[in-house]
Formats: sequence, C-alpha cells, structure tokens
Amino acid sequence: MSLLDDSADAVNASTAWQAEWTGCGIGVALIDSGISNHSDLDTTSGSSAWSTADFTGSGTTNDQYGHGEHVARIVAGDAPRSNCSNCSRQFRGIAPGASLINLSSARL
Repeated sequence: MSLLDDSADAVNASTAWQAEWTGCGIGVALIDSGISNHSDLDTTSGSSAWSTADFTGSGTTNDQYGHGEHVARIVAGDAPRSNCSNCSRQFRGIAPGASLINLSSARL
C-alpha cells in the first residue's frame, strides 16, 4: 500500500537533503484551494513564507477545503508537529525551506 509519507522516498529527497538542498531561495506556486496558517508551515523563520493572490473573488486565500494546505505541507512542511516524544515518524516536506506562493482558486 502506498502512503503519503512515502513521497520523500519516492522522489529520493534524502539525496537532496544530504546535499543540504532544502528549497531555500526557491518559490513554489500552488494553484489550489488556498493555504491556511499551520505550525508545519513556519512563516516566522522565513521558510515556507508565502505570497498570496485570491482568484475566487471571496476575499480570502485561507484553505476552505484542506487540499491546498495538504499539498503545501507535502512541498514545504518543516515538521515541528511530528517532532515530539510521542511521534513515531516525521512528516517533512520535500523542500522544507521553499517559499510558497498561494494562488487560491477554489470557491465554496
């Protein structure tokens, strides 16, 4: 069975991480249902900081469905919520240092 947390292995992300390539300095545009603030998308340290644009006319770029935030965490999640004494594995994005460009395009 294929699991989401296998995505890093599927693209051999560990090779990039060992070379200290984290996506820092790279912007990744996500055209999806938006991105909401989440502790795995740390905007305070500069990683995962994002620019936004609303293409729905709703006046918000927050994710109303959960899909955009999910995709954002696959791309640039930096895993603080899965670094704990009770955590059994780490859910880190492929490029945790990348900056996200949130292009919200889904409407309720």
